[in-house]
Amino acid sequence: MQETKDLTLEVIFEEMGEEIASYGTIFSFLQLRVSAEHFVVPLCGFAVERKLQELMPNSFHVAFEKKVRNISKGPIDLIILPLKEDSNVDWNNPYLFEFKMVWQGGFSENISGIKNDLEKLKGYNRGYVIGVLFAFENIVEWSSYKHEYDIKKLSERVKKVVPRSIFDGKSYPVSSSEVRGQVKMLVWKS
Repeated sequence: MQETKDLTLEVIFEEMGEEIASYGTIFSFLQLRVSAEHFVVPLCGFAVERKLQELMPNSFHVAFEKKVRNISKGPIDLIILPLKEDSNVDWNNPYLFEFKMVWQGGFSENISGIKNDLEKLKGYNRGYVIGVLFAFENIVEWSSYKHEYDIKKLSERVKKVVPRSIFDGKSYPVSSSEVRGQVKMLVWKS
């Protein structure tokens, strides 16, 4: 696993997954109504900031939705920027993270998004695409989410279509008053 100074990225990915799971009720509520990506990205950024401050205080800065030099296809969802000795951010070699929500009902579109983001970050040695997979065990009549599915099956299906993930996260239970299910992360390096 690649390292951020002396911190492995696996620790960061695990922290992200745990943070999403800790907000499982809100995640489930939102995902029934809209894509929770705009909730997940800042939540993961907060988790990363907290973990980096715990392990390596004042060594990194977390940013959202910023354009990065040499990447022409729009802003990057989440960026970890090393801090220089003078406490200014070092834009020369940041860690870049793009997020995609993945579910059975939008599978083709979700996979296309992952592949597009991998292409967007191609050649960038610190670029990562994070697939946030979710599967609900029951359906709600009024929701656009109409697919009861199993997270393990969804994960295996994704890995067949987009192989070589570098991180296969734990599955966490999520639920609200309306649904119950599972969420997990898969990560690919560009």
